[in-house]
Amino acid sequence: MDKVTRTSLVSLKQPSYKYSIDDINLTDPQVMARLVESLKYVFQIHHGIELPFILGCSQCKNNEEALVIWITRTLKQTEWVGADDLFNYLIMKLKARLAQYHEGWM
Repeated sequence: MDKVTRTSLVSLKQPSYKYSIDDINLTDPQVMARLVESLKYVFQIHHGIELPFILGCSQCKNNEEALVIWITRTLKQTEWVGADDLFNYLIMKLKARLAQYHEGWM
């Protein structure tokens, strides 16, 4: 192999760097909006006022505000979660919280 071919092959390799939660700017409104919209899609949450009560965010006016507060609180209580696992972690936590709420009403 000549030098150019080896250099090209090396540059095609993906970095092995693992991202941490600190690499995600959760103060960026676009990042938070994507997380909120994605969770709303996965859980089929519509615009409404149910989540402030369920998630313990009584100061929130709607489901979107409640999710922003809940995401922020949840991630502050987390010691470490990889950025690659962040969304799945939030899904797991929200699923558990919603199940806990529904069990309380049965």
